[in-house]
Amino acid sequence: MAKIITENFRVQTTNELYRSFTEGNQTIVTDFTADMNTYVDSGAISLSNSDKTTLFNYFPASLLEIMNASQPDSTYYVMASSITKGATIENTQFQKREFQRRVIFGNKVTQSDIRYMFDINAWNSGTVYDAYDDREDISTLNMYVTVLDGTINEGSYKVYKCLGNNGGTASVAAPSTSDVDAVYEIQSDDGYVWKYMFSVPPAEYITYATATSLPYYADATVVSAAVESISDIIITKTKNQLFGANTGAYNLGNLTIQAVNLVDSVSNRWEIEVKTDSSASTPTHEPNAYTNMYIRTDNGALYDIDASDSPAGADASTKTFFVYITSVGAPSLSSDQAAFIVPKVEVSASGGTRALAYGELNASGTLIDVKIDTKGTHYKYATSTLKLPPALQDQSATTELRAIMSPRGGHGSDPISELYMSKLAVITNFFTSSLNNIPDSNTYTRVGLVKNPVFADATSPTSLDNRMEVRVSGDISSAVNANQVIVQTVGSETFSAKIHEVKYTTGSPGYTSLFLVDYVGDHNATFATGSIDIKDSVTSDVTGTYSINNVVNTGKYVDYSGDLLHFVDFDAIAREPERREKIKFVFDF
Repeated sequence: MAKIITENFRVQTTNELYRSFTEGNQTIVTDFTADMNTYVDSGAISLSNSDKTTLFNYFPASLLEIMNASQPDSTYYVMASSITKGATIENTQFQKREFQRRVIFGNKVTQSDIRYMFDINAWNSGTVYDAYDDREDISTLNMYVTVLDGTINEGSYKVYKCLGNNGGTASVAAPSTSDVDAVYEIQSDDGYVWKYMFSVPPAEYITYATATSLPYYADATVVSAAVESISDIIITKTKNQLFGANTGAYNLGNLTIQAVNLVDSVSNRWEIEVKTDSSASTPTHEPNAYTNMYIRTDNGALYDIDASDSPAGADASTKTFFVYITSVGAPSLSSDQAAFIVPKVEVSASGGTRALAYGELNASGTLIDVKIDTKGTHYKYATSTLKLPPALQDQSATTELRAIMSPRGGHGSDPISELYMSKLAVITNFFTSSLNNIPDSNTYTRVGLVKNPVFADATSPTSLDNRMEVRVSGDISSAVNANQVIVQTVGSETFSAKIHEVKYTTGSPGYTSLFLVDYVGDHNATFATGSIDIKDSVTSDVTGTYSINNVVNTGKYVDYSGDLLHFVDFDAIAREPERREKIKFVFDF
């Protein structure tokens, strides 16, 4: 049995992780509603049914709004661990526990710290880009391009989606970055059709970009302007010279409109007199020969030909003929205007505006492309058929067309899905300031993303210093060094930890703080006031004996709590007072 994991599944997985950073805690709202129901039903307060309904509707919504802003359903932290590198880490339970045992500090990650990511795909001349096709796996298509509008770190990256590739030819004209708006969809000089999706400003990509990817930056105007419509109509089968060479009756080339006359004001029928410009092209003078075709002007006006006729006394060489159209009000046609007789492509109706399309012929009269005049609205499924004039009706089976639907909601309505963004970047910065608790000394060699960690004080801090702090009276800062080991025995249990920082605080009396990491010992207990030994390692000789007179902090993070989703190691990074390290995880689902 074939197993298909769709690109939507990958994107949805990415969406679920993204939303878990942002969505409110519905469980709290549900519990509140149940408790309030119980309280009212117990008779503790008298409320009518309408009062209860009003309150139950109001408070949960208010609570959810508060929780959305302050406490999402899940909390995430980027945590730093381990001051020594040691052996290369592996995806084992032991290594994950070791990471969580040795947490030193960390930052909470919020919605402002995460971005959807997509691959950079710079437009290159000579490349054949894939056009969007609703029957293709879009993750396999080279379908969009990123164009830098200006210089790096100053200009924005503009992102365009290919809707048409001129029959699979190479692109030699980059999509323009000028006059781009929410509905920008344009055919460039090389015949490609590009749809503008969004822009990534410098402030975004400087912060979040990697060497190969850019962050998604939503453009609300593009999203709101998107329309579910026909994206393209492609030719899957056709006959060579179906409409004849350029001397044929149905491939006339340029025409000139001679006159436009209203012939029946009741039926809104108009007569258009046209003349072929080419001496080699001669129209057919059979009555109604051009029905099922369009007359199209050089300014894009398109009209159904209801009937056609020839001037009285016309012979086979006559260049002038008449076509008849229906138009409420004067048509957008005028004398001396250039016009063309083109094949009509009929698109099935939708629940909204119907699409209009016509065929493009080469000099041999072969159908080479379908041009869409109006893409229509509310299309989810459509058929398209080449309409043929009466003399060619027996050739209807020689041509097959296929309408391509836009994505649900239309091109630009959901760029995350449309450009298969299954990557998510999580970024934080480690630096020391008065507003956070990040230490400014020693090193760390591992970072990881932890979901729903537990903290001893039941808070959810924006940053944490997870080091234990014990204090010794007096100034011993010259006798005790960072990376030495502190050892204490309480009863039958011996504890040890590594000294991460030594800091003397003046005063009366002054004291020395020992900030500790890598605690080893009974996790039902910890360091207490009393005697301690200082060693260079757990097994080495004692270099000094002192007494703890105060245990200030045993670390906020509850050891081993939370789910360690991802972690990496590297050579030791030194924390310094003026230093800032950017930590970036990019998850590709």
